[in-house]
Amino acid sequence: KKSLRNQEPCKRLELYYHDILFDGTNFANATSAKATNETALGDFKFGMLIVFDDPITADNNLLSPPVARAQGFYFYDKKNDYNV
Repeated sequence: KKSLRNQEPCKRLELYYHDILFDGTNFANATSAKATNETALGDFKFGMLIVFDDPITADNNLLSPPVARAQGFYFYDKKNDYNV
């Protein structure tokens, strides 16, 4: 039987973040949703706010029980959709 005092501290923690983007139809499965509407100024994402509540699991299976949750938001700050 090993003593807890003799074990080395954990130096690496591996968790998996799962983000399911809301596409306008997947209400039940989405973990992210738009909080703002698109503007009439053009077809770009500037000013869009995406709010998320995503599961974090111990393995790469989305159906595994979550060990934590990632909550927050993305804010698009340029005229393209490549930066959040």
